[in-house]
Amino acid sequence: MMRTLLTKARIRTMDEGRPKAEALVIEGGRIVAIGSAAGMAALDGFAARAASCPWPSLHRIAHCQRVHPDDWPRFRDLGVMANFRPIWATTAPIIPDDTMDMIGPERALWTYAMRSAIDAGAPCCINSD
Repeated sequence: MMRTLLTKARIRTMDEGRPKAEALVIEGGRIVAIGSAAGMAALDGFAARAASCPWPSLHRIAHCQRVHPDDWPRFRDLGVMANFRPIWATTAPIIPDDTMDMIGPERALWTYAMRSAIDAGAPCCINSD
């Protein structure tokens, strides 16, 4: 009988974040977490399972477009790779981003903060969809 592994999880709310991340620590894979709350929930799940269920490679959170500044050291400490999609970091007029108005000026500064991730020692990679 073939066993199906959970290799990818999408997180949209804090409530679904931690259990999905905990499952991925057991199975291995990546999490798609868009927004600072989703990323925080994923890191919480990885932290909850890290001691009891070590994984021999880096876990990965994809679409790190907006991460709370306090979470960058957690990426480093937990061995979680921040996966950026820089094509979406453009401000070209053909790709309107009404999100900035909704999130406000403080959180807008957290958007695609690749330098902050590197400075914190977080493992990073970039790719495209």
